Amino acid sequence: MMRIARSIGIAAFLTATCLALPACGERAQGSENDSGEAAEQAPPQEPREEAQPLRLAAADAGCAEQIEALDARLASDSDLTEAEKTAFRRARDMAAELCDQGNEAMAQQLLAGLLDRAEDQATINKVDKEKAAQAADNNAPPEDYALGEPRGDLDRFYGLYALPDSDNRKLFVAPADNGNPDRPIPDGYLMVGAMWGDVAPWYMKSLADMRFEQQWVNSGGQPVRVEFQTGADGQAVSMSISSRYMNYDRMERVGALPEKWR
Repeated sequence: MMRIARSIGIAAFLTATCLALPACGERAQGSENDSGEAAEQAPPQEPREEAQPLRLAAADAGCAEQIEALDARLASDSDLTEAEKTAFRRARDMAAELCDQGNEAMAQQLLAGLLDRAEDQATINKVDKEKAAQAADNNAPPEDYALGEPRGDLDRFYGLYALPDSDNRKLFVAPADNGNPDRPIPDGYLMVGAMWGDVAPWYMKSLADMRFEQQWVNSGGQPVRVEFQTGADGQAVSMSISSRYMNYDRMERVGALPEKWR
């Protein structure tokens, strides 16, 4: 059994594994005896303490090493769910039975597949968690929106601002919109974002008349800060920006927002 494809679920993988094992096949047929009559049900066994490493009575050294590695992963990997860990331990027990019966080669093949599958599943779960966290960051903030007091003079900052080292790349400054019709951000707040790529906008909190700071930042992240410069009429003519990836002292305002954004 080589590395298992990521698209195969744990349940499907363990079912396929079971069908390949003589011991499992015997269990499946154990509900009837040779005469076709229902077999007498064996008395229930004491449940195994799942979290404890399996001890083999007469296991091949290679089996024991692989089982120890699998147990260590299941004990320490926080990206696997408890249900997934239980499924892996059951398959591990099948492999242990094979080892005790002298089928070390088949058991080692099964254990290698389990180790690979556990690693793959942990990676899938981790990516799913990261996607969920990113989605949460892009959703509406707490009830008070954590953006401070709304303002009625923000339209003077709206527009497109060009990066000084790339005429084709612009940032927009627009009314804050989280795209959630059930819980929209109210009027009176700003968002800043890139006109290129698929990047979530930054929702800004007012720090002073013309200074704003990104309010919702991932743990350990550096907030985006902007400061506007205005003309005699009070309308913005440029802005500065500082962030982890972008730092410009002056970005010229080069146009108005698209009509549908206002």
